[in-house]
Amino acid sequence: LFAAGLAPKGSNDPFALRRAAIHIIENLIANETHFDLGTAIAAAAALLPVASSEASQAAVREFVTGRLEVVLRDSGASATVVKAVLAEQANDPYAAHKAALALQAATESDGWIELLDAYARCVRITRNLESELPLRPADFAEADEQALLAAYQEAAGAKDGSVATLVASIRTLRPAITSFFDNLLVMADDEAVRDNRLALLQRVAGLAAGIADLSELEGF
Repeated sequence: LFAAGLAPKGSNDPFALRRAAIHIIENLIANETHFDLGTAIAAAAALLPVASSEASQAAVREFVTGRLEVVLRDSGASATVVKAVLAEQANDPYAAHKAALALQAATESDGWIELLDAYARCVRITRNLESELPLRPADFAEADEQALLAAYQEAAGAKDGSVATLVASIRTLRPAITSFFDNLLVMADDEAVRDNRLALLQRVAGLAAGIADLSELEGF
């Protein structure tokens, strides 16, 4: 229908596509089924008797994501939590649902703001870098550099795509992050030192990739 120019507009949805999309999403969640929306949409488009452009397929993805947002909000996740999760996991409704519930619980837990602030320090100082800097672990001479490197390596090794593991990793990393910023000058005059410190902070900031964009959360 999208390929034929019959997508819902405003309140006009004669084919009840919104309801159908919500039912599909709810069934995936109820049956704990992972589902690749992008692949499914492309496969369906290939079977259509009419041409389906990339734009129409993108419109379908956006449409389904909009319905997924409604379902996640109805499940009790806040608007910012939903936005954070959908930024990384909109392609898999069941995974997004699990992540949204877990992240909502995390944001309501004791000490969350302090955890988010520690992670945010790593993101803010590196977010405008044009590319990922090379990390040279052997060049870290300061104890606080080595401590953060060790904590990061442990977190990277434990990463399993779950919000619970991500939050646990940030909790473990927090003391090392705090000491790193309190005791070291990240933007050191020595370019090699500066770039290596930024490279490490980039890696820490990247721990949430594929899970949630924590910069979307309140308090970031």
